[in-house]
Amino acid sequence: GIEILQPRPDVPALDRLVVAFRIVGVPARELAEAVIEVDGRPFATLHEPPFVTSGPVEIRTESHRIAITARLRDGRLLTATARTAPLAIDEAIDVRLVDLAVSVVDGNGAPVLGLDRQAFTVRDEGRMVDLERFSSETRGLDVMLVLDASESMKGERIARARAAAARFVRALEDRDRVGLVTFHEQVDTLEPPTADRGRVLGLIEGVRARGGTALYDALVQSSRTFGRTTGGRRRIALVLSDGRDAARTRWRQASEHSLDDAIRAAHRADVIVYTIGLGASLEHEQSIVDSQSTADVLRRVAHSTGGRFRHLEHVVDLDRTFALILADARHLYSLAFRPRPARRGGTWRRIEVSVDRPGVRVRAREGYFAPPADGDAPNPR
Repeated sequence: GIEILQPRPDVPALDRLVVAFRIVGVPARELAEAVIEVDGRPFATLHEPPFVTSGPVEIRTESHRIAITARLRDGRLLTATARTAPLAIDEAIDVRLVDLAVSVVDGNGAPVLGLDRQAFTVRDEGRMVDLERFSSETRGLDVMLVLDASESMKGERIARARAAAARFVRALEDRDRVGLVTFHEQVDTLEPPTADRGRVLGLIEGVRARGGTALYDALVQSSRTFGRTTGGRRRIALVLSDGRDAARTRWRQASEHSLDDAIRAAHRADVIVYTIGLGASLEHEQSIVDSQSTADVLRRVAHSTGGRFRHLEHVVDLDRTFALILADARHLYSLAFRPRPARRGGTWRRIEVSVDRPGVRVRAREGYFAPPADGDAPNPR
């Protein structure tokens, strides 16, 4: 049959819907095609795993109906339906707010706590904006663990990565959810954020290393798996990789998507990406398609989305690094402002955040895609 993973029945959809499912009891290779309809209209057609897709939907208060029909190669049909939760009025009011998660640390890298709204200044393309929301309270997390399971991770690296990831999952709070993406030459596992820790721990235990490194595809798919609303939880992707995006042959890129696609997908989904680069050669190993090193790539993704990049030469440091990332994600200030509508939806705007406190370092995402002006068609994500 078909098990629908997203959307969840208790979560409403706003302007965008993510649909993810798995085929149960039938090998995925037996699938000819899966047709997805939303509210009786065509939404997407998929032919191979991972079975996840996303797209814009009409903003409305009533629920959306999702219908999936999978046709197998022997002619059999599998069907499944689901509904999103109705949209509450107060959720619709804040559709166009730009949310910022801001890290403020001192010279030693320790979080600076106790700042108030007046300490922060936010500029949108150089123009100061008024904050509509501010909070210094810790929030629950929706975390996607994105683990490299390529050939180069074999042996001690994958074993320690599994163990560190499992300890990270166990360290999460009850209010958090966690999902898992693993990748080699393709995206292998795709489990949306869930409260079922046992399921995620079981998937982690089964991770095996093989093949190439489809890093960019994994980043895009993990971002698309987040729903537009998360019950107030902050969206985090924690990425571990030990090499450049490359097929097993090492002479071509494994991913269909580019690095820019991966960064754009994270911004679209309001995901903060923390990256861990493993290995001594990351600063020197160049990307197949340009002159950036693997460390440059991982650093760029993290910096653009407001996360942090950590370079580890030894796999034994993973536990401490996972713990530091979790602590950092907990101690972020939450800010939100209402942007000026763009003449064309999807226009990129740069954000600058500063704090009226000497000797501190401020980290936030670089920008956002502006919403369209009223009456304009929404920009597809």
